[in-house]
Amino acid sequence: NKGELVDSEKYQVLLSLKQKYEGAMWDRSSYLLVLFGQFLLVGISLLMLWLFLRQYRNRILKSTTQISMILLLVVIMVFSSSIVLSLAVDWIYFIPFCISPIILKAFFDNRVALFVHLITILIIGFIMPNGFEFVFLQLIAGIISILTVLKMYKRAQLFMSVIKVIGAYLLVYIALSITHDASFSGIEGVKLLQFTISGALTIFAYPIVFLFEKIFSLVSDVSLLELTDTNSPLLRRLSDEA
Repeated sequence: NKGELVDSEKYQVLLSLKQKYEGAMWDRSSYLLVLFGQFLLVGISLLMLWLFLRQYRNRILKSTTQISMILLLVVIMVFSSSIVLSLAVDWIYFIPFCISPIILKAFFDNRVALFVHLITILIIGFIMPNGFEFVFLQLIAGIISILTVLKMYKRAQLFMSVIKVIGAYLLVYIALSITHDASFSGIEGVKLLQFTISGALTIFAYPIVFLFEKIFSLVSDVSLLELTDTNSPLLRRLSDEA
């Protein structure tokens, strides 16, 4: 009915009706046409990413390893989201989407991290039942994660960033729930737990950065700090002899 809220249970019913309708009314050409439309949407999003890098970070486009790493992160986030959505829609917010911008910030800068994060959540938003809310929520949390992790090598800052990301998730979710229901009755404890777990999982960005360094032979801010350690034999010898 008009104005009726679509919760997870009703969404499953609608999805079932959609599949039944597709089986009865759609033929193979219709399915391929929808697939082509989705392909165009993803292509336009990736084109925007390419134009941004070409305009502002052309050196990244010239590096095969750097552009491969960025595309791999986008593919991992989109692929994992599509798998979770196919299994259980309610589990989508368990995925730590804020890991991606934190990892990118360790190798690049704030602008690249934010733009790639935006393109990633826009692509995922195409397959989400409540795309606008998802994009808005993840964009705010992504911005918070980028702005709060100033120095990746300081573990205390990473922990503080996790707390702030969780706070942003909960605050935006509560605000959206109040907007929908005009009361606090629509706030689900399970969703609050999901956002808390998702925010807490961003702490694993630190070891993943190390993994990406080894895979793509890149250097992050953490490695650069380790190289300046004055306890290393070479720097100690350089200090003595110079």
